[in-house]
Amino acid sequence: MGISLLACAGDGGSGGPSGPGTLQVAGTYDVVFSTTRAEGCQGQVPIGSTQGTLRVSQSGSAVTLHLSEIDEGVRTDPTGELRGSVFTYSGPVTIANEEGSITAQGSITGTFDRDGGMDLAFEFSALGCTIEGTIVGDRR
Repeated sequence: MGISLLACAGDGGSGGPSGPGTLQVAGTYDVVFSTTRAEGCQGQVPIGSTQGTLRVSQSGSAVTLHLSEIDEGVRTDPTGELRGSVFTYSGPVTIANEEGSITAQGSITGTFDRDGGMDLAFEFSALGCTIEGTIVGDRR
């Protein structure tokens, strides 16, 4: 699954009320996860795309991508910040590996739109392996 590196993210979060003027993005999204580059990964991360369902929760400007629900290798869910329509997450993500788990550092950035669209890009690195890709989809 192309989400192997996507599995790199941060802290969990919960849904809740948002302040006035905050774009509401919580919901379930039909998405395409694409790994577009995997460098230094010794063939362990395939390039390609897969379709899936991604739950997104929100509390004010804090938005959590529940990646652990769609890939058992993801140990944490990244909680980023939404300013206007722009989502930004920068930090660690813990992912499972053969020895237990590893922490990758990186970012997820992109936009949500008022019509329910999501267009995000990610890049994470750990142990000399760098993975880049996209998460694109629409809210149900």
